[in-house]
This record gives sequence, structure tokens and C-alpha cells, in this order.
Amino acid sequence: MLLKAAMSRSEDLTILCISGSAIFERFAGLANLLNRARLKPDISQLMRYLPPAQSSSRWFTLVSQLLGLVLFAFVLITALPFLLVLAGIGAVVLFFSLRQVRRELENNPLTQSFPVEEPIDITPWHQRVIKDLTQRRR
Repeated sequence: MLLKAAMSRSEDLTILCISGSAIFERFAGLANLLNRARLKPDISQLMRYLPPAQSSSRWFTLVSQLLGLVLFAFVLITALPFLLVLAGIGAVVLFFSLRQVRRELENNPLTQSFPVEEPIDITPWHQRVIKDLTQRRR
């Protein structure tokens, strides 16, 4: 099989393949080959059907932002005192209710009827020896 390649221009590649009596010619532009090899497709070709974006005028954007800022400040100034008063009332109610729950738990006969076991000392033996030695030196 005989294969010849000739460059006619810098971006075009002509490949001639001669096999027996059949001759095949394949023409491809290097730019097309590079476009096919890209990982990201060309967005301008994919989204041709979308109309161009119409930007709103600068003064309208500025006025709408200023109006939003004024509205946000008004709502914040009006709502904040009510929220602070409600939080204070909730804190007082929670304080007294938790105090009552603690009293009920302390007076519960079930917790008083069970014997309280002494905690088990799980300190390793070498730390106990070190602790005893340091206490004897004092």
C-alpha cells in the first residue's frame, strides 16, 4: 500500500491513498480537525437561536436597587423591636419553666429510691503509682 501526503496550504491537508486499482482522496482542513478535537464545543454555534439580551437602562437599575434598599431598611427597622420583645418574653418564660422542671426532677421519688453507686476508678495502674508518689512527697 502506498500512502502519500501533500500539504497544499498551511491549513489544508490532502491525503492520497492508493490501494491496487482504487484511488481514494480525502480532503480535510486542519482548522476543522482542531475544532473536532476540542473538549468544549463552540457556544456561539450551539445557542444561535437565542435572541440577543436586552439590557435595561442604567437609571432604572439604580432606582430599583435604591427602592429595594429603602424597603429592606424599613422592614428591618419595624420588625426588629417586635422580635427583640418576643425573644425577651420567651427567655423569661423558659427560665421559669426550666426552674420548675429542675425542682420536679429533684423531688422525684424514683431517683431517690435507687442507690447511688460509686463510680469505678478506671485509671491505669502506672498513673495511680505516679499519683501516689507525688502525693507522698508533699
